[in-house]
Amino acid sequence: MRPLTVDVGRIVLFKERNKSNEKAPDLKGACNIDGVQYEIALWQRESKTGVKYLSGEVKLPRGRPDAEPSPQDDDLDAAIPPVDDAALRRW
Repeated sequence: MRPLTVDVGRIVLFKERNKSNEKAPDLKGACNIDGVQYEIALWQRESKTGVKYLSGEVKLPRGRPDAEPSPQDDDLDAAIPPVDDAALRRW
């Protein structure tokens, strides 16, 4: 099956007609955030008090290499370019 392609900033969801098992998602689809395609899976749930809601997950498509990790706090100094102190003093 060909992966679903979605425009940037958009989400598309489809109701699963042939759930393979009880734990399979009720809705599946895709979204595009900043040009990166993600898979979406949602399950219809009901709370103990009878309130219906959706729970879900968003993840990179299977077989796609992981996105580059975001910098950690210790890496921030390395990510910030050097500043010309003389230029700052002129302000």
